[in-house]
Amino acid sequence: MRNPTHTSVQHRSVLATFAAAIRTFHPGHLRHNPVAFSTALAAVLTGLMGLRDMIAGDPKAIGGLELSGTFWLLAFLANFIDALAEGRRNARR
Repeated sequence: MRNPTHTSVQHRSVLATFAAAIRTFHPGHLRHNPVAFSTALAAVLTGLMGLRDMIAGDPKAIGGLELSGTFWLLAFLANFIDALAEGRRNARR
């Protein structure tokens, strides 16, 4: 049988981790996490190239913007996982 208190604690933990990931999702903090930083940099570059192609009238420009969005999602997920690991590391101390 599941313990409802345990599930509630897990949900609060994930929400706190989500909030921490949002707070630390800026270039000053991302530079300490090379995976998230390089993914965010790739997102910026592909976004700029997608916008350039869209302005030039290329019908395939949406693909570059979709790729940029995927990179932004991956950068956030890398940051979220880092915050989750940090929270668990602090909980074990």
